[in-house]
Order: sequence, then C-alpha cells, then structure tokens
Amino acid sequence: MRMKPDQIAVVVTARNNGVARTIRMALRGVGVRNIHLASSSAEGLQLLQSVGPDVLIVVVDGPDNDEGVAFIRSVRDAASGPYAATPIVAASSRRDLQTVQAVIGAGGNEYVVLPASGDALFKKIANAIRVRAADAGEPGRV
Repeated sequence: MRMKPDQIAVVVTARNNGVARTIRMALRGVGVRNIHLASSSAEGLQLLQSVGPDVLIVVVDGPDNDEGVAFIRSVRDAASGPYAATPIVAASSRRDLQTVQAVIGAGGNEYVVLPASGDALFKKIANAIRVRAADAGEPGRV
C-alpha cells in the first residue's frame, strides 16, 4: 500500500524558524499536511515522542559542533527507544562531503541540499520511509 502525502506526519527541527517555515511551505505544496516545527533539539525530541512522526527532517548547519548532527546522533543512540528507527532526512544549504558524511555517520537516512522543492523533499522522505520499512520487514508505505 502506498502512503499519500496527506497521510504522512513530519517533524521539522531547525534553529532557524524561517528555514523551518520554508520547508513546511514546500511540503504543503505537495500535499503534506501533518507538519510540526521545532526550533531546538529539545523541542524536536518532545515532538518526536508526542507526535510519533513517519519521518524527521533535521536542518544541519555543518559537520563540526552542529546541533543538527548531534540531534540525529542522539535519536539513533537511543537504540532501544521507540523512535530510534524513525527515518531521518537531513536538510542543509551545505554541499560539502564532510557535512554529508557527518550526517550519514550520525545515522541520517537521506540528505537534501536547500533550497529544495517540495517534490525533491518528498522524494527524500518517501525513500527514507521506504528503506526503513524494508529494513523492518514491513511492506513499502510510500
């Protein structure tokens, strides 16, 4: 069964509210309606626990001492936690290999360079959900 955009719950964690709102607007443009914004890692964790999203989008500023990379790592380090397997899409204006490697090393599933269209974001979301579902032995949902 394929999941439609309006059936997906998304949490976007970004220190910059303007970036978070831009991502929300792009996703709404492709039909995603259940979008929650967090302006800090602590708020992102609270939303992760209360919403139980299908995917987490984390805005990453860079590879060194970045709150986004640290947040991804903290979600993955809670290996026995109920949200440790939540698909994570990192979004960043950075294109350098060091940042991409930091995200993947921390446990991110997908990486998208900003600015990105709603279609590009949704493709990354769909792939992250599909891969996580396959890893868990569930049929693809997107």
